[in-house]
Amino acid sequence: MFIKVVDDLPMHKINRDHARKFYNWWSGRLRPTDGSKPLSGNSVDRDLGNLRKLFCEYWKYEGDENRQNPFRNLNFGNGNSLKDIPHFEDEFVRSRFLIPDIFDGLNNEAVLLVYAMIKTGCRPSELANILPENIVLDDDVPHLRIKATRARQLKTVSSVRDIPLVGVSLDAMKRAPNGFPHYRDKGNLLSASLMNAFRTRKLNRPLFVGG
Repeated sequence: MFIKVVDDLPMHKINRDHARKFYNWWSGRLRPTDGSKPLSGNSVDRDLGNLRKLFCEYWKYEGDENRQNPFRNLNFGNGNSLKDIPHFEDEFVRSRFLIPDIFDGLNNEAVLLVYAMIKTGCRPSELANILPENIVLDDDVPHLRIKATRARQLKTVSSVRDIPLVGVSLDAMKRAPNGFPHYRDKGNLLSASLMNAFRTRKLNRPLFVGG
């Protein structure tokens, strides 16, 4: 779609103006004036995120890891998407999610991701893509560093934060000190795995899956 909207450009010629042009084109699709159905900001952000990652990986391969990414910080999000989604109440989590062996048969990394989310409130994508150096277990207060990387931007500036690890989330991260490589950069796979696991175990209340 980038080629159709902007041009078929060599990588070294793609600049911020081209990225902004593509971003503005998507903006028009999100807020159509012709009566057509608006798209989801999350869907658009996935496309922009793919381009951001492609640019990053290409120049990493070429040995120019410090090249500024023209797609940096270009995202829409879906600011109202979480307002109508109820959270899991404490009692629901304790009585359903913490039943021994409830997740038997599910990929071990997915199980640990679920437990890591319980006490941290992290988005699944934040945990799936966390790097080992941002998992701090030997500190006086074990914690996670949620921060942007060259390949992946966060949804908002306020998403950058340090989160203390306690309870089941601390136990989960001790068992996953290197993160979750099976799901890194595979948000769709993780979402599908969790939604299926929750549905088959009758845990499928609205999920907090984020980009």
